[in-house]
Amino acid sequence: MPDPVTVQHRVLERAVDTEAAFLRLYGGSATAFWLDSEHVEPGLDRFSFLGDATGPLAEVVRYRVGSGFVTVTGPGGRVRREPGTVLDYLAATLRRRFLPLPAHLPFDFAGGYVGYLGYEVKADCGGTAVHRAPSPDAQWIFADRLVVVDHLAGRTHLVALTGLGHAARQASESWLGSTAAALEQLPTWTNPEPLEPAVAGIGDHGAHPIDSVADSDTAGSAAEDLLVRGRGQYLRDIAACQAALRAGESYEVTLTDQLDLPATAGGLDTYRLLRRANPAPYSAYLRFDDLEIACSSPERFLKVDRTRTVETKPIKGTARRDPDPAVDERLRHALTEDPKTRAENVMIVDLLRNDLGRVCEIGSVRVRDLLVTETYSTLHQLVSTVRGKLRADLHVIDCLRACFPGGSMTGAPKIRTMEIIDGLETRARGIYSGTIGFLGLGGTADLNIVIRTAVRHGGSWQIGAGGAIVLDSVAADEYDEMLLKARAVYRAVSAVETGRHRPSRDLPASI
Repeated sequence: MPDPVTVQHRVLERAVDTEAAFLRLYGGSATAFWLDSEHVEPGLDRFSFLGDATGPLAEVVRYRVGSGFVTVTGPGGRVRREPGTVLDYLAATLRRRFLPLPAHLPFDFAGGYVGYLGYEVKADCGGTAVHRAPSPDAQWIFADRLVVVDHLAGRTHLVALTGLGHAARQASESWLGSTAAALEQLPTWTNPEPLEPAVAGIGDHGAHPIDSVADSDTAGSAAEDLLVRGRGQYLRDIAACQAALRAGESYEVTLTDQLDLPATAGGLDTYRLLRRANPAPYSAYLRFDDLEIACSSPERFLKVDRTRTVETKPIKGTARRDPDPAVDERLRHALTEDPKTRAENVMIVDLLRNDLGRVCEIGSVRVRDLLVTETYSTLHQLVSTVRGKLRADLHVIDCLRACFPGGSMTGAPKIRTMEIIDGLETRARGIYSGTIGFLGLGGTADLNIVIRTAVRHGGSWQIGAGGAIVLDSVAADEYDEMLLKARAVYRAVSAVETGRHRPSRDLPASI
């Protein structure tokens, strides 16, 4: 059994700039995380979480599907192997280390695991692993020291998990003091004005670092040239999906492709630009040695709060923004009213109601919001919200197993549709289509769907994108939508890789 711990906590009465804080505290860490909800909008997340793996209780968990074990690197670099899957290990460790959340904390994470599950972990959740990713299928940091920025209340919280001994408490007090002193030197966070579509790189008005690389059409063409399967094969794959739909094997198939480009620049610079160009409420930057993830996801996969309420917010339906307000509103309205898009969304809502129904109290699963449009700097999205109450006899990992991968990234019915996808897509999705977030010691979780994301590993960038295929789908339109989703991320990567944009190493990017 691990030694008992308690939570030490200190508050700074201002919200520090999270980008400056990450650069100052964790910019040089080999393994670090930044769960980034800085772009505050009503109803969306208000907390950002920052940290690394240098605390006295920290560990790093790595896993490859099919290996039969997880590798755990603990304090002092000690490495051990634990039998089972990553979900087995996380469930057992979270149960052993259970620590109720202090009632006075306004957030649901005061220590636990931060990391990702790649799409191929579906093999441990009822699916199969036909393709193998070059990067680890899961990596998690046990975070025992956190910086938490409350963008709504304007405060910064420092949290430390601490052993009960005098020396451990002294070490935590020292960290709290030194970290507070470092943060006091940094600028105060201010919520940026919502980005207009032109500023986000869609229109031709105004200046923007991404705009300096190429205009929208040129960027789309450049991204298209880097696709793994390309236009012709993607259109043939859509036809194959529709044949399976007509045969009654599926109702909806989420088909994807990936693009690759060489990586010479660092992932942090890319993320700093991406978060400005494509701000989203479930963004994240993760670094695990030579693996970096720059994620600007607008989609929540699963949240489990301290009351054991479970929430999922699937996205199905995407439309571009336009710098002309009248045109932009017409695009938004057309998305909301399009019968095909609405049907896609409702099918995934039904799938997720079923997933939650496996682990939630009978009668508790409800659709809170159906077919609501959310607007971001580059896209309009059609979003629904489903909630339920996790059964008292089940753990947050049970909920994760029941729902992973997110239904918006598979289609329905899930198991057979994933088999159809495996037969068409020629390689592993990897981290794309998986999930990033936290698993708290108090039984809480907040996890995104990994979309709008670039992954840097092994000297290259991978960017995934896709969309839902139904019988009414027009193949050329589906291909264009997939390319639209890839383009915003590609342009951020390209801007940094070509040297057109190099943010300062000391201060937040000025964009």
